[in-house]
Amino acid sequence: GYFYDDFEPTWTSNWTATYSGNSSYTWNRTTGSTGVVGNGYDGGGYYAYAYLDQSSTIYADYKFNTDISSWKNVKVHFYYVARLQTSQDKLELQYTTDNITWYTVWTSSEAGQTWHDSGADISIPDAAKYIRFHATNANGYGVAIDNVRIDYEITPTYTWTKTAGTAGT
Repeated sequence: GYFYDDFEPTWTSNWTATYSGNSSYTWNRTTGSTGVVGNGYDGGGYYAYAYLDQSSTIYADYKFNTDISSWKNVKVHFYYVARLQTSQDKLELQYTTDNITWYTVWTSSEAGQTWHDSGADISIPDAAKYIRFHATNANGYGVAIDNVRIDYEITPTYTWTKTAGTAGT
């Protein structure tokens, strides 16, 4: 199966945004110019962004609300903007197995005010329970994501039952 979010036409309940620092600087959904990027990945429309407070070191997390522990072969693909320069804002894709400790599987590497492809599908370990985007402020312009796709497999569970029959049949 798969999950896909291009943040249109409405803000979905599939994600939870958390932050440290100023509440004005967390994940939001918008269209048009934000200071992070001009438009959504496909030339218009909505996208999710974290315009981070440039005066203090903060983070903004965007957690996928679905427990994926029953999913196997999870792969994530998305488009991103990270207005990073040396020692500026950073975007990471992370997973957790216990909802306490988070492990990074991908870090932004392309800078600028244009959309970049996350590259090949990013594998998430089968032991993962949740995934999130983690944005860290370092006096930059923020980060944005769009067209997030999460592919997965679910192994069906079969239960065999014995049915009493008639002797000789």
